[in-house]
Amino acid sequence: MNAADRQLRGIACIVVAVCFFSLQDAAIKWLSGSYPLHEIILIRASVAALIIGFVIYLEGGRKILATTRPGLHLARGLLILGANSCFFLALAAMPLAEAMALFFVAPLFITALSALMLGEYVGPRRWFGVALGLVGVLIVLRPDPSEFRLVGLLSVGA
Repeated sequence: MNAADRQLRGIACIVVAVCFFSLQDAAIKWLSGSYPLHEIILIRASVAALIIGFVIYLEGGRKILATTRPGLHLARGLLILGANSCFFLALAAMPLAEAMALFFVAPLFITALSALMLGEYVGPRRWFGVALGLVGVLIVLRPDPSEFRLVGLLSVGA
């Protein structure tokens, strides 16, 4: 397989993954009115575990899971669990468009915090992109201080 074919395969995988994540978010929103959220999360995690188990099998088995830092991997897993739980709670409690708009603030925060906490260089074009992204989120949300809801922090926290 040549480089162009690998690139097209990679692009196709990303497009399919984004479609599945979007369907997952819509399904969680739809099911959250009829089922307890912890059951939805359990089923989602079980399906993901089966898929990941299959991929691990294809990639060489348990040996690819070896790590020299099991504590950090456990911490990462717990942080992912917390982030997913916050996001799924936000999906259940808020309109889908609002939850997604708030969730998409994450790359903007990551860029800003990388400069402040890690000392990374963020040039003027990137700062302009961060500002433009925040303006876009504000346009989508049309915030009204009289209607501030704490549940929105779940999506931002995710």
